[in-house]
Amino acid sequence: MKPKLAVIITPCARPQNLSLLEAALEPARELFDLRWLVVHDCLSGPCEIALLRFGEVYHVRCPGSSVGHGQVEFAHGMVREGWVWRFDDDNLPVRSEH
Repeated sequence: MKPKLAVIITPCARPQNLSLLEAALEPARELFDLRWLVVHDCLSGPCEIALLRFGEVYHVRCPGSSVGHGQVEFAHGMVREGWVWRFDDDNLPVRSEH
């Protein structure tokens, strides 16, 4: 049985955290067919696009000066099917010492 499609939406203000988020999403790849939308603010100037090995990662620019929730709403308009998860770029996994 093919895994269910899941779209991850990340409004991006901290591109330096994307590689940590990528690692945190890795276990979900076994359960879902993942697509990742990383949404950047158009007016914030140039941003470094992280080189990710995730598979299907789409870096998009949100028109206007929308940040946070506005970026998520913009990305929601691009999703046509599947589950949608919001995964902010400041949601860093806690490292366990166990």
